[in-house]
Formats: sequence, C-alpha cells, structure tokens
Amino acid sequence: KYEHISEIKGIIILALGLILLASLVSFVPADLSWYSSQPNIPAKNWVRIFGAYAAGALFFTFGNSSFIIVLFMLFWSWSRLTNRVIRFSTAKFISFFVLLCVASALFSLTSFGTAASRFQNAGIIGLTVANFLVKYFGAVGAYILLAALGALALILTGACVPGGQGTSGRSDGSASATPKHVRIGITVNDEPDAAEG
Repeated sequence: KYEHISEIKGIIILALGLILLASLVSFVPADLSWYSSQPNIPAKNWVRIFGAYAAGALFFTFGNSSFIIVLFMLFWSWSRLTNRVIRFSTAKFISFFVLLCVASALFSLTSFGTAASRFQNAGIIGLTVANFLVKYFGAVGAYILLAALGALALILTGACVPGGQGTSGRSDGSASATPKHVRIGITVNDEPDAAEG
C-alpha cells in the first residue's frame, strides 16, 4: 500500500538525517587531511570516515547553516511518516539553495574576528557572498538584501509544505474537490401546463 511505502521512505530519510546530524555534531577537523597533515586514524567522528567527510564537505561549503539540511530532512521524514505529500520542483530546490546561502552569509556578517573564524562559521559560500555584498552595498545594504532574499526563499520553499494551497493534504496528493463557483440554472416555462388544458 501507499501508506506502507511512504512510512518506509520516512524511516530511511529519518535515519539519514540522524546520521548527518551525528556527523555534524561530532565533527573534528583533525579527522581530515584537508585540515591536518596527520589526520586521525581511525576518525573520531561518531560516524567514522563517512561522517568526517560528509560533515567536512558541508561545513566547508555552508558552515553552520548545514544544520538547516538536517532540519529539512527531519521535516521531510515526518511528512512521509504521517502520509503527507511534499511536492518538489526545480524552483523549490533553487530557493532552498538560496536559503542556505543567505543563512551562511548571515553567519559571516554576524561573526566577529578574523577571516578564518568567519570561514569556520559561514563556509566558503557564506564568506564569499558576505564579502561581495559588504564591498558593493555596505553592511546595512547587505543585511537588507539578505533579509529580502531570505524572505523570498522562505516563501518559495514553504510552498512545499503539506496541505498547501490547491491540495487537500491527503496522501494521494489529489486536489480538493470543492468547486470555486456553483452555477445554478433556473428554467421558466411560459407555456401553460398541458394538464390544465
């Protein structure tokens, strides 16, 4: 049945999300040769070498905003376990990526210290986007632009929430059967009733 398949997918997504969360929480830079000439063998990450590389790649790219991916996976798992439908599209994936970039840039702007500490919190994307915006728009302009982009990304990404506009929120994903307009026709017979004649 569809419900069983959806629940199986939800459990798999939940497991992957928890693995990713454990990898991020227990990340140790010394596990990777990117950060140390003598990496830890075995890796001290709770998910060992897979967790070390997964967390290292995400932290390098997005910084602390990588935890947003975990939140999304947990929400996706919940929607599957409760037989709700999330509709994906290219525009929604792009908006989610923009949301990650905005969050990373905000981590960079709110981090005080050297460029190394900003990179550690924001990743390469956050540091690059923040430096570009501050250079051409200043700090105030950067915050305004990031707030606007973040709001737009949230609106587009939020459109995939189960039970959104245009759907009934059922597991079969069918649209609501409630009509928008009901047309009522009334026929008036001007001729006298045949029975009266």
